[in-house]
Amino acid sequence: MTGEDWTGRTASQVDETFGTEFLPVLREALRSAQARLHVIRIYQRKFRTAFRMLLPVRSRSDGPVDQILLVIHLDPGQKP
Repeated sequence: MTGEDWTGRTASQVDETFGTEFLPVLREALRSAQARLHVIRIYQRKFRTAFRMLLPVRSRSDGPVDQILLVIHLDPGQKP
């Protein structure tokens, strides 16, 4: 979607690069163990908007959050 590979990079590096506050949002999803849905800007695509979903998952229903799945989907209603 952005033409960039962020594999192995951290949320704080995203924040440093784009001036965003992704790390605090990620920490809140981890702390609350609740899914989060936000509308965000995709800066590499001339400021298009997208939906970002953070989905905390657990390997055991009574266990801690093991992972957070991140989904970013371009807003289909916005013209490119």
